[in-house]
Amino acid sequence: MSKRSWLIGGGVVVTVGLACVGAALVVAAPQSDDTSAKTPPPASTAKVSRQNLVVNDSQSGTLGYTGSYQVAGTQGGVLTGLPSVGQVITLGQAMYQVNGKPVPLWHGGTPFWRPLKAGVDNGVDVQELEQNLKDLGYFHGAVDQKFTDTTTIAVKAWQKALGLDQSGEVDPGAVVVLPTDIRVTTVDGVLGSPGQGKLLDASGTDRVVTVKMPVNKQTEASVGADVDITLPDNSHATGKIASVGTVASKPDPQSGSPSAGSTPTVDVLITPTDQHAVGKLDGAPVTVAFTSQHKDNVLTVPVAALLALAEGGYAVETTDGHLLEVDLGLFANGQVEIGGAGVKEGMTIKVAGE
Repeated sequence: MSKRSWLIGGGVVVTVGLACVGAALVVAAPQSDDTSAKTPPPASTAKVSRQNLVVNDSQSGTLGYTGSYQVAGTQGGVLTGLPSVGQVITLGQAMYQVNGKPVPLWHGGTPFWRPLKAGVDNGVDVQELEQNLKDLGYFHGAVDQKFTDTTTIAVKAWQKALGLDQSGEVDPGAVVVLPTDIRVTTVDGVLGSPGQGKLLDASGTDRVVTVKMPVNKQTEASVGADVDITLPDNSHATGKIASVGTVASKPDPQSGSPSAGSTPTVDVLITPTDQHAVGKLDGAPVTVAFTSQHKDNVLTVPVAALLALAEGGYAVETTDGHLLEVDLGLFANGQVEIGGAGVKEGMTIKVAGE
């Protein structure tokens, strides 16, 4: 009779005597005079299944809004209207008012630096002017860098709709040009004061999660990869990695971030799949689960089904008592990847009882 030891359920080492008689497995039980001794609980069973295994690495992040913008007034006159904190301002809506007249938000990447009117030289600012007028429904020609009669007609129509003088000319301070719609975060302007200088701070309107990812784990973050976001109320949302920083920075120990340490980090920006699923909190702490390892379409069993052999290696036991030596792969969520001769999808194996 030879002896084999194995680990059941990853925690209890059991030594049994094995005697092979034909195809039968005979287990020699130790003698005991203590009739009150408890017998081991019976083993349950599980199927060898094929599935995807994923190991996640959790990192702390901050939920906020995209972008950061400062809005300054450049017109003379008196400041007569300001937005409120948290207000969302979209294309064509007033950012603020001077002398009772609106100064609206327009979209673009280049602020106006000169008066735009008939006879002005061609330029990208003319193109932005025409594109905004077209998006607002006033310009009906082909958008280009030339200020034409069609442009003048569109400007006057827009000015009439806003109650402005129909001059056909747009001065630099008549609109605020920003890349996107905005959400007001702070208001610095004071009603009744001159409509010049810094008036407010704003962000974009899209939600974003920022993670300070340690550089030694940067490979876990790939643009376009899916992540799981745990919100402050313990609900979950999905997201995609939008960008991964390329410049490392030292963490700020005064930031109060739970992930602040001595390892340099890069910024990883994540876009929630459903913008509404993450709520309206700004600056809220969240936890992001990145995929650190994964195996697709592999044979798996519960970890509790593994038996550690005395001579080394691991096995699983079939319901008829046969031990099948297995090779181990990835461990994840109580499951383990296995392979080996005789291991087939759907076969039933024993799992250690509780």
